[in-house]
Amino acid sequence: PNLGLVSYGGSTNNNILPITFHSPSVIYDEVETDSSKRYKMAGSQSRTYRAAYSPDGLHWTQYANPITTGGAVCTLAQNPDSGEYLFFFKKTHKYLGKTRRLV
Repeated sequence: PNLGLVSYGGSTNNNILPITFHSPSVIYDEVETDSSKRYKMAGSQSRTYRAAYSPDGLHWTQYANPITTGGAVCTLAQNPDSGEYLFFFKKTHKYLGKTRRLV
């Protein structure tokens, strides 16, 4: 849909969001009491993992970032019983003498 939020090529007739995370993962937080933080997002940006929040899934504010170093694919989830956030991400690590990407 045309969101009209970001100018690209001289036009806002697009569906671009004003946040530049690579491979973002978004959740709707039913437990959150602050309606301005109902949606949560995590993704990579400039070789770090970062997080943001939004009241509507369109207008985003970044948290104090970064979460951690690295930066590729990640998944954000929430435990439905405790409300605890779960963040799974890839990171380079030495394992058995070789460099590997681990989760």
